[in-house]
Amino acid sequence: MIGSRFFSLWCCLMIALLATPPLLRSGEPSTLLWEWSSSEQRRITSNAARLTKGQDGYWENAFRNISTRTNVSAEMAMAGFYYLEMSVESFAKVSSLSFSKATYGNIQLVIHAKPEDFKAANPASDGLHCVHKVVTNVNGKTDIEFHVLLGKDHNALAFGSAIPLSELQYEFGLAFSQLCTGKTLPPEFLSRALAEFFSLWDMRLESYVTPTTKSVPYGSKDVKLRSLLKDQTFMPTVSSLVSLTPADFMGADKDKNAALVLSFMDFMLGVHGKRFRSLLPKWCAALEKEGSGHDNTQTLLEEKSLKKMQPEWRQHLCRVAGRSLMPEPFLFEVNGSLPKQLALNQGGNYGYRPNVLLTPMLGGAYTLVWHDPTGLAIRLMACDAQNKKTALVTPEFLVGARSLLGCAYTGKNNTYVIAYSKDHAVGGKDYAFHLCGITADGTKIFDQMIFGDRPPTEDGSKGEPGAAGTGRVIYNEATGTVGYYLAHQQRWSDGIRHQGGYIGCLLPNG
Repeated sequence: MIGSRFFSLWCCLMIALLATPPLLRSGEPSTLLWEWSSSEQRRITSNAARLTKGQDGYWENAFRNISTRTNVSAEMAMAGFYYLEMSVESFAKVSSLSFSKATYGNIQLVIHAKPEDFKAANPASDGLHCVHKVVTNVNGKTDIEFHVLLGKDHNALAFGSAIPLSELQYEFGLAFSQLCTGKTLPPEFLSRALAEFFSLWDMRLESYVTPTTKSVPYGSKDVKLRSLLKDQTFMPTVSSLVSLTPADFMGADKDKNAALVLSFMDFMLGVHGKRFRSLLPKWCAALEKEGSGHDNTQTLLEEKSLKKMQPEWRQHLCRVAGRSLMPEPFLFEVNGSLPKQLALNQGGNYGYRPNVLLTPMLGGAYTLVWHDPTGLAIRLMACDAQNKKTALVTPEFLVGARSLLGCAYTGKNNTYVIAYSKDHAVGGKDYAFHLCGITADGTKIFDQMIFGDRPPTEDGSKGEPGAAGTGRVIYNEATGTVGYYLAHQQRWSDGIRHQGGYIGCLLPNG
């Protein structure tokens, strides 16, 4: 029995205090992995030895305007500090935004060991593990506190399993976007987009690099967006995103809007939106200049850059929708052996025989058909529209087949027409071309040799079906007929067997 992960490969080849109230997230939190390197672990352990616990039971590490406090351990204080320091730098580099010098104050991460500690510091935190507070300090600058409740694992070196990183980085996006817009709150779409984006970001990465330039999957939000985009009438504009309100992220459409703003930020920060990346700092500068008494949404809507961006934003959404067309892997167990992957030097300049075929059926069902090189058999596995295997057939009269040259499902007839090659006593090995018809359970309807019964040295003799070429069989629902084509070789009067093509039609019963 062989897992059908091999099929996925073949299918791919073929086809405030001023405290802000806690903000609820859209969708499910994602799990991020985080492992310190050996050198980072040594650094954490070494520097933690220099920290002392304060009278309030908290260790604290601070440098310039960044600090971490925790009542867990000195190691956790150091680990949290390095993570926070790295996150501040990565946010600025990835987003191309700079914190407002006029309002940028202190940033502190507080890691609580017990729920009661977290609750005491954040009375309005029911059901949350991470919150942030925006505080105006005595100098008139904006300080931000992040509070996080530790999980079951208290090991500082296992930081990724101890801290709910995805939830914490969501808070980073909300809070850091406010520091970048200075004296005013950013529009909801901008802070939410940054929050959704950075909730999934590996803070070690300071820009889009090779592993992240591919179409980035975002879990359920990606699936949600692709589902929405299947409706061709649904094509949101950039202006509609700018106009979203806080209520739009709390109501019935919260998942839809979360998926949209996440895709927008992926577009802005990714390779496809690089021409517009400079617009983010431009927008934030405009918002900071206008101040809190101005209509932020109107400020952005007046920007000509939004209109210029719309065509490429539309293309980005089309790329996202296109991911729905990509093959997805499904595990099956099959009998016999599968064809080996085609070596590049075996393909030649003219194509090659189709070792594995995906044959569409009615209602979204399909059949996988392949040539078993070990058993010299042709096998058919029928699957329903939910990718559940419904039948596995190996017609006995096809044992001895040298290759598969095409297969078509004949719709309402519920039969198959298969093209294949086999040996012939006169023509020789792998010389004869056959067409056959079978029922859905593998029973033979007909088996007809089309050519290959003449000696290869005889002028005009056809043979070697699929040699240096390919083959195909299709069913025309409108006419109820089957068409077939294949490459072959034929002896000419110059004594050479030349390449050619052979085409014909037949009824499904032969």
